[in-house]
Amino acid sequence: MPLGFIFILMGFLAGGLVSVQGIINGRLSHFIGGPTQAALVSFSVGCLFLVFVNLVTRRSIPTLAEASAAPWWAWTGGFFGALVVTSAALIIPKVGIASWTASIITGSLVFALWLDHIGAFGQLSREINFMRVVGASFLLLGVYIIRRF
Repeated sequence: MPLGFIFILMGFLAGGLVSVQGIINGRLSHFIGGPTQAALVSFSVGCLFLVFVNLVTRRSIPTLAEASAAPWWAWTGGFFGALVVTSAALIIPKVGIASWTASIITGSLVFALWLDHIGAFGQLSREINFMRVVGASFLLLGVYIIRRF
């Protein structure tokens, strides 16, 4: 099986887990007092899991010098992740899993097209073209259809 296919499959499965995580955090929010509390619990459990994985795989924790070598924007990923997790806990109970997930995927793709186009954060530039815009438009249409019906 080609490596590229395996990576696409892994991305597909990760996308599925975004929906699972979203509904779990939405339900957790109901039990523990709100979306920010659910996000806090989610990130705490995730942090403990990552500490465990690093211990088991004997990965070292970066030194302060290594960590400070990263550009300022490299530190924003956790912030953005917290916003996504909190949005799931807040929004899914109101609009449903499919509508939230369709919106997340569409927003991700629209931003990804732009980020690819400008070569953001040191990535290779991949121009926006007509067919990429058509693909994103179908996703936008999908959000409308999923939400409407």
